[in-house]
Amino acid sequence: MSIKKGWKITWISIGSLIGLLLLVVVVALWLVFTPSRLTKIVNSLAGNYITCEGHFGEVDLTLLSTFPDAGLKISDVVLVNPMEGAQNDTLAKVGSLTVGIDVMAYLKEKKVIVHQVRLDDATANLYIAADGSSNFDIFPASETEEEKDTTPSEIPELIDLKKIAISNLNASFIDRKNQMDATVKAFDMNLTGKMDNSEIEADLEMGSQHIGLAMADSNGVPTLIAAIKELELEAEGGMKGDKMDADVEMKGGKIDIDMRDSTGTSSIMASLGELLFDLDAKGTMAEVLGALKLKVENGRLNTGGTEMVNETLQKSESPLLEVEMLSFTARMDKMEFEFGKSTISIADYALLLEGLVNMATDSSPIQMDVKIDTKDEWQVAPLLAMVPEQYLGWQKGMDVDGKVGLALTASGTLSDSTMPTVAGRIWIDKGAFYSPQMLPYKFTNINSDLAIDVSLDGKQPSWLDIKTLKAHTRGTDVSVAGRVDDLMG
Repeated sequence: MSIKKGWKITWISIGSLIGLLLLVVVVALWLVFTPSRLTKIVNSLAGNYITCEGHFGEVDLTLLSTFPDAGLKISDVVLVNPMEGAQNDTLAKVGSLTVGIDVMAYLKEKKVIVHQVRLDDATANLYIAADGSSNFDIFPASETEEEKDTTPSEIPELIDLKKIAISNLNASFIDRKNQMDATVKAFDMNLTGKMDNSEIEADLEMGSQHIGLAMADSNGVPTLIAAIKELELEAEGGMKGDKMDADVEMKGGKIDIDMRDSTGTSSIMASLGELLFDLDAKGTMAEVLGALKLKVENGRLNTGGTEMVNETLQKSESPLLEVEMLSFTARMDKMEFEFGKSTISIADYALLLEGLVNMATDSSPIQMDVKIDTKDEWQVAPLLAMVPEQYLGWQKGMDVDGKVGLALTASGTLSDSTMPTVAGRIWIDKGAFYSPQMLPYKFTNINSDLAIDVSLDGKQPSWLDIKTLKAHTRGTDVSVAGRVDDLMG
């Protein structure tokens, strides 16, 4: 027999012996920790850890489904904590709860360290009363007010989660103190990774059939009603020290938003279909660098009773809204947002944006310096057809068409009393204009190149420089050039 063959037989024998030993251990654990014995242990110990009425069904030892951890699977968990005003006496009901524990840590150091948690078919009814008391405050106090530790909180050593899984969670949350209600239906989540006091790594998959939120003011008048249906989310990333990175993708089947004023009357109503969102970000908590994409395939928007998405816009074959920000830098300590070349598109019309915005603080209003360009020349007539009729009173009896382009910069302060200055270039190609109320003649083949500088709040002089303006009317070519120094006067 060759040496190579001898080693092969030896390794096979050792592997068989290890397999036999594992089988013996599994059988021994099963005989010692039978479901009936484990169930009695858990029910007898529950009172030491929760203050409400609790019932635990069969408790079983699992090894394969939680490998390499040893697991406890508890079926039919019910927590009952009646409270006046709460939606139900039952705080939570769980079809099964599985906890995976690090076997080696227990055998070597007698530590019970949780690695995995799985929740299946759960229902929760969470309630906070007007005085701040809640039905989920069910854990006994471990220390008096005088004994409380004031050092920064850290993740307990007995928790080293590597996997959290939730399947079919339905939850209701009512907060009477802050006038807020929330609901979750058919919520699923799978979170894997590493979490400790120095580093977090995570890979998340999440979905829900329905997530709803309702808010009201102190008088109980509704201020916000929102819901998202068929939500799907995937995210991965991590954090180590002050450095972080994240990649988030989200898809929602339908989003409904109803914002109301102090009388409860709807001021903004939106119904958006097929939302897509993609975010890549990295950096620190002080400075985040990233890229962003957003797409809304279709939807409706009503502001102050005006339908902003009219029938023409709804029939467009292009997405209702697209935002593509190839790069951005958010400096959180300065409340500063800088973005590279970005595109915002509504149907077939796109704007290119690039610049810097300083968000408002207690001591300073919004400051901006933003470049605005049309990606392509815009055809005017189809664009006007997408504008709500309420904003087209000026166009009554007027025919306008042609191609228009913009290359502008908006800079300055934006506040209740101050608006930025808009300056740059506007050009028209092959335009047409006819308004019998203004002029009895129709103008065609309009071509122009204009420079403007407009103070939107009128605090600074505004001007228009007509570099060239050519048109054709009644067989005659007309050409105009000049400057208007007091455009807003």
